[in-house]
Formats: sequence, C-alpha cells, structure tokens
Amino acid sequence: MAKIFPSLDEIKNGRVKAQAGELYLLEALGKGLDDTYEIYFQPLLNGDFPDIVVFRKNRGVYIIEVKDWNLECYEYKIEEKNGKPIETMYVREEQARIRIPMNQVREYRDNIKDIYSVKLYEKILFYRLKSALEQENIPNPNFIINTAVYFHKSSENQIKSCFGNLDKTNSPNKYVKLFGYDSINLLIKNIKNKSEVNLGGNFDEVFDEIAELLRPSLDYIDQRAKVSNDKLSVEQLQLSKYSQGMKKKIRGKAGSGKSLILANLAINAMKSLEQNNNYKRVLILHYNITLRNRLRDMISRQYGQSFGDKIWITHFNDFISKALNFHDIEPFVIRTKKNKNFTK
Repeated sequence: MAKIFPSLDEIKNGRVKAQAGELYLLEALGKGLDDTYEIYFQPLLNGDFPDIVVFRKNRGVYIIEVKDWNLECYEYKIEEKNGKPIETMYVREEQARIRIPMNQVREYRDNIKDIYSVKLYEKILFYRLKSALEQENIPNPNFIINTAVYFHKSSENQIKSCFGNLDKTNSPNKYVKLFGYDSINLLIKNIKNKSEVNLGGNFDEVFDEIAELLRPSLDYIDQRAKVSNDKLSVEQLQLSKYSQGMKKKIRGKAGSGKSLILANLAINAMKSLEQNNNYKRVLILHYNITLRNRLRDMISRQYGQSFGDKIWITHFNDFISKALNFHDIEPFVIRTKKNKNFTK
C-alpha cells in the first residue's frame, strides 16, 4: 500500500475537508500502488495547492487535478486561429467562463519544472543543449513530471463527448491524461507505466529537491545550521519587531541586511499569529524573482524547522496567476486604443 501524506484519518478530520472525488481517489491510489510510492494531498508548493501528487524516487512525479464535475453541465470549445488553439470552457446554464482543468494541472507542472526545482530546470537546459548539438542520447528530463485530470462524476464516454476534438489539435492540453469514475484502474496503470523506467543517478539531485518541496515537515530544515538573532545588529533587531497593523519602509544599500530583516520580520509575524491562535498565513510579495529562494533559505535557517504553509513567499506576477488559478478564473486579453494586447 502506498504511503499517504497526511494520513487518510488526518485528511478526514482535518480543518480542510477533502472533496468526495479527492477522498475516493486517494483511497483507490493507496490500495492500487505499493509502498515505493508516496501520495501527497494538497501539498503546499510555495502557494500552489495541487490536489494530489504521486511521487516515486528515481522514477517520476504524477500530478492529478480532481474535479467533482458532471461534464454534461459544462461546455468546452476549441478553435484554431492563426495556427494557435483557442480554448474556452463554460458552465452551460450560467454561461460562466471557468478555468480549464488541464490548464491548471499544467501550470502546477510548469511551476515545478521552471521555477521551484532549480535542479530540474538545469537538467532541462542541459538536455536542450545536448539535443541541439546532436550529441549522445540522454534521458529527457521533461518526462519526469506527468499530469492528469480525474472527473469523479463523469464517465469515459462523457469525457470523450466533452473533449473529443482536443486530440486533433496542437494544444498542449492534449498531452494531459483524462480519466472518469469508470477508469480509475486505467489511471493507476498509467501511473505505474510512467514510473517503470529507473532514471537512476542522472536525476538523484532532482528527485531529492522535489522530495524536499513535497515534504517540508521532515528533518531537512531541522538539520540546517540555525542562525542566532544575536548576529543581528541592534538596529536590525529593532526593525525586525512585529506589531499588528504596522507599516514600515526600509531602505539601505546592497548588503546592508534588508532581506535578513524581512525574513526575521516574517518569522516574528508568524510567531505572533500562532500565539493568538490565528492560523492565517504570512505573505511576502516581491518583484525580484531571484529573491524568493534567498528569503526561503534565510527563514528556514532562522526558524530552525519547516515553516510549511505558514509563510508564503511569491513573486507579484506569480501571485496574480495563482489567485486566478485557485478561483478557476481564465485570464482574458483586452485590446486598447493603441492596438496593444494586455492580459487582464
């Protein structure tokens, strides 16, 4: 039986309740996969909350978006314009536009591949270089992460009726596997098939990094050296103090400790919330993409244990994208008088 994190009992009794489809699929995957597989329910990936992630060391990662949808109530359209697929999806009765679930699960995959896992991104760049130079064959790192959508209240026939013309287009969504309540065994078989090839030593660092992203509650962060607050200057300690409703503007030259102050301020805010039994998260919103990993490392060293879902560090554009994705809102393009396109 596969290992499920958190456990099924914790999921059933937790503050965030699993939907019927999520719980049903978790139980089926737990029974259908052996103990070399790890299954994560809504892991926090720096603001992303994929429904289910199946992980097998040195074999692969499988991300599953779960929808308790009866597809007879939804309408999917795809058109080719200038050689590009234009996809839309609506709730039939309301004609309300919603986010296409294949887009959601692909975004989770792309964020891990292009942002969160530095090691995987390096492997992909290396693979592209080798392929361009037509050198020896190496495993394609793009195949490490696979994606699927499970429709709990829809059958295979309903899925084909709704998305039947997707395979005939050049949309990247056609590579996302779709399963219904009557094809869970096919889903489990597909997971096993995708994880049969042992990628071995070529990707050890990649899988270790992804494992750390998925299970931050283990001892990875505890084993790092702690940085004592006594290494902060008196002025930095003063600026790191937190009080509810506070506003601060901190300036300083490069290397003056602004990021260190911000990290400690976030920790103090988190501790204050915990003391008041307030389970809200601390948000660090930044414009410098390279700052995220630095802040994350500073906070983990200072805090001395996983801060998990307590502090969310994200880039402004990524924050907007995640908010749209979380609420199933599809970005749309508007045209200004100057004939320029903007995504709104």
